[in-house]
Amino acid sequence: MHTIVYLFKRKPGLTRAQFSRLYLDHGRLMVRFAIGLLRYEQFPARQVRRGWPN
Repeated sequence: MHTIVYLFKRKPGLTRAQFSRLYLDHGRLMVRFAIGLLRYEQFPARQVRRGWPN
């Protein structure tokens, strides 16, 4: 089994909601067109709170 990890950086001017939408759509395309793909999982980063963990 192989694990491939990608990190995506949000473009300036793109809202968090827009970026999340693009990220989810990318996953749907991967599942549809990646030949031999058995499983595809997305783990979006959580927003960091200021002052955390204080």
